[in-house]
Amino acid sequence: MSKEKAVVGVDQLHYALVTSDTSAAALWQAAVPVLGVTEIMINPNGAVASLFADNGVAVTANSIGEIDASIKTADLSPVERAIMLGHTRTGGVTIYNGEDISPELAIGFRTALSDGTYGYVWLLKGKFAEGQETITTKAGTTNFQVPTLSGKFSLLNYNGDWKRTTRADDPDFVAATGTNWFTNGPLGTTDATPPTATCVPADAAASVAVTTNVVVTFSEAIQVSGITAANFLLMKATDGTVVAGALTYDSTHKVITFDPTANLSAATAYIFVVTTNVKDLAGNALAAPLVINFTTS
Repeated sequence: MSKEKAVVGVDQLHYALVTSDTSAAALWQAAVPVLGVTEIMINPNGAVASLFADNGVAVTANSIGEIDASIKTADLSPVERAIMLGHTRTGGVTIYNGEDISPELAIGFRTALSDGTYGYVWLLKGKFAEGQETITTKAGTTNFQVPTLSGKFSLLNYNGDWKRTTRADDPDFVAATGTNWFTNGPLGTTDATPPTATCVPADAAASVAVTTNVVVTFSEAIQVSGITAANFLLMKATDGTVVAGALTYDSTHKVITFDPTANLSAATAYIFVVTTNVKDLAGNALAAPLVINFTTS
């Protein structure tokens, strides 16, 4: 049974200004950290509606409405506020003008989970507006007054996406995904390169020990869903008999080990195949099957 967990905190707020959002591409400037986030609210105003016909529900459809978002921080510097709301600055003074236009931007942040792991979020395109300010005098007790920005987010013109998330308990999560969540930007890296793989034993190897494991090392992390017996096959070359065994992978999801259930037969030719159903985290499949021939001692 999986361990229960819940979100218990938020930190590492970032914003990234949108520079382009067309049907061909969506681009952002480098993400900029904003210190002191205390609260983030996201409400996609989703709705589900049903069409009734013949005295029953005929069609049910769902939709995303206006995506409301707000952020609260312990403080928001004058420079950060000016950038995120489209104000100008001169000589250390921020100028608020009635024709100021807030820029389109993305916001990203990290959530803390109760088991000590983290989740990661990007809202891909939106605008913030001036919000209500209530400033009270200092009284006998401390009353923290935190700035709030409220805004609306929308779907990308590029692909219709509006949000990206991942968590450490996702089967395909690797540490590098979290480490690079903000440096790689709202859509992550654009990866169109198929993974490559090497194998031990190597192709045409001879006198391989009957106790050997077959170890495949990929050039990048691969999807856990593809690490199956159907995609990693060891068989006898003479008759195609499939060898039973267990598949395991390391924390980087790059090194896959096939451990035969029993010792291999002596002086026997084997074929190990990795199919093109194996894909990297961006969905790129192996360009061609990896086929390894070896003979045991």
